[in-house]
Amino acid sequence: MSKATADLQKDEEWGIPTLATPRLILRSWTDAETAPYTAICQDPQVMRYVNSGRALTDAEVADRLNRYQRFWHTHGYGAFAVIEQSTNDFVGFCGLSLPTYAPEIMPTVEIGWRLSTSYWGQGFGLEAATAVLDWGFATHNFEAIVAIVHPDNVRGATIATRTSMTREQQTTIAPDITADVYRITRADWDKVDRA
Repeated sequence: MSKATADLQKDEEWGIPTLATPRLILRSWTDAETAPYTAICQDPQVMRYVNSGRALTDAEVADRLNRYQRFWHTHGYGAFAVIEQSTNDFVGFCGLSLPTYAPEIMPTVEIGWRLSTSYWGQGFGLEAATAVLDWGFATHNFEAIVAIVHPDNVRGATIATRTSMTREQQTTIAPDITADVYRITRADWDKVDRA
């Protein structure tokens, strides 16, 4: 059995769906994404507002990828690998998680995304986030989903507001680091015109 076939069987067994948008495929992770995801997590522009602005080491990226898979098994949702349909290139990730690093806003579910800079400014983040929010609300019984965005991260705030999220508060995510919390309820998502 090939690695790709084994991965697809695991996806079916673990219930990891594949989502399609006009330009993207959101799916489970394979070994092929390790190198490009490592490059994204080591790009200072990408990491400027993530992880206290510090790039991840190779070992930290490998650990994150393992945690993403375990999270799917435990919770039935998680981070999707985002693939551009026309090129089959890895764009980044978008998915759902639990923001345990921000205890004052728990319990809640967070949407997050991280894309290669070569895909910035083309609407891929918005397209992926819209698909994940739609899937998350349709598949799970979430009352609301939040996005936690550094106050200086204009691109992240734009994606949050363009998915109809509303900035509700600030929260502390690390010593001396606050972030804006954007939120959308299931009821509000159902009212959004996604045509």
